[in-house]
Amino acid sequence: MYKYTYMDTIVIENNIDDPQNNGEQMYRHVDETKQYLNCHYVSAIEACWRIYEFELQKQYPSVERLQYHLPNEQFVVFNENDHLYDVVNHNGVQDTMLTKWFEANKKYPATITLTYVQFPTAWV
Repeated sequence: MYKYTYMDTIVIENNIDDPQNNGEQMYRHVDETKQYLNCHYVSAIEACWRIYEFELQKQYPSVERLQYHLPNEQFVVFNENDHLYDVVNHNGVQDTMLTKWFEANKKYPATITLTYVQFPTAWV
């Protein structure tokens, strides 16, 4: 694997010496977004990587927010137009990652050794 596949592109800031201002440096405004879109350099290795559609970035394990709550006090998100009965009886309201972790610890002996943080990487 090529060592620098994931390195970002190089950005250079130009400054210009103005002979009329006794050699004082003048900085010109550089629109980095426009430059990136207009002249983004892609090396041969990065081009091959993109052609074969390999992942350019990966974070493993992916970040997942673990909910914690008191019994029967799950966090619920709903629209103001939703009927209260439908909101309360929705499966996602009663089944959270935390409640499923407790249920898995009761049902499956292999999960007893897993902490709540380890549970999503090994069991979900």
